[in-house]
Amino acid sequence: MTWALHVLLTGLAILACAILLNVAAAAAGISTWYDVLAEVRDRGLVRAAREAGIATLVLLLLVYPFLLGLVAWFVGWLIAKDATGAP
Repeated sequence: MTWALHVLLTGLAILACAILLNVAAAAAGISTWYDVLAEVRDRGLVRAAREAGIATLVLLLLVYPFLLGLVAWFVGWLIAKDATGAP
C-alpha cells in the first residue's frame, strides 16, 4: 500500500470518528469544539472555558483526542498487519 493511500485511509477514519463523536456529544447535550470556539470568539477564552463545564472540557481535551488517536493507531495497525500478512 502506498503512503498516500495509508494517509488517506487514516484521515478518513479519523474524520468518521470525529463526526460520530460530534453527533454523540450533541445528543448528550455536551458542547463540541464548534460550540466552544464560537463561545471563545464571542466571550473570550476564560469565560468560555468556565461556562463550558467539566464534562465538555474532559470530552474535548481528553476523550476526544484519545479516541481520534486510537482510531489513527488502529488503522495504522490494520494496514501494517495487512502489509506483513500477519494473522
